[in-house]
Amino acid sequence: MNKHLYWIDFAKVIGLYLMVLGHGNMVSDDLRCYIYSFHMPLFFVISGLFAKDYIERIPVIKGSFKTLMIPYICLNAVCLIFFSLLELYKGTFSIGLLKSQMFAIALGVGYATESLTPVCTPMWFFYALFIIKIVYAVVPKTKISKTLQFVLCFVAVRF
Repeated sequence: MNKHLYWIDFAKVIGLYLMVLGHGNMVSDDLRCYIYSFHMPLFFVISGLFAKDYIERIPVIKGSFKTLMIPYICLNAVCLIFFSLLELYKGTFSIGLLKSQMFAIALGVGYATESLTPVCTPMWFFYALFIIKIVYAVVPKTKISKTLQFVLCFVAVRF
């Protein structure tokens, strides 16, 4: 039987608390920048602690697409429809904005890059986690590739 790791629970609680502080505008801008610099990477590191060593790559890719990208696509479609209807109601709808929002969804950024109009901003996490799982499943497991995996995953999370 596996022993429960309480420090993992404690790290998750700290990460969630910091996320609420940062997103709730309850702290100064300087402290918010500091919190933003590590609170989400903390969740990725915690997820990585429990990552399995994948032998079969195709089932991992298909499973990750099904559990991460299908919800990502569906929820973003719902948000896109909602915000488009809202823009129509306000009389500010434009095809350019719609294209920008669709491009943002394809990039995984969660908001239209030109206007910072939200699409479904929290969903970027699904997109980034999918990319990281694919990198982890595809890159061969060697000592050199562990560094490559870390670098690729870091780049995927930061950008």
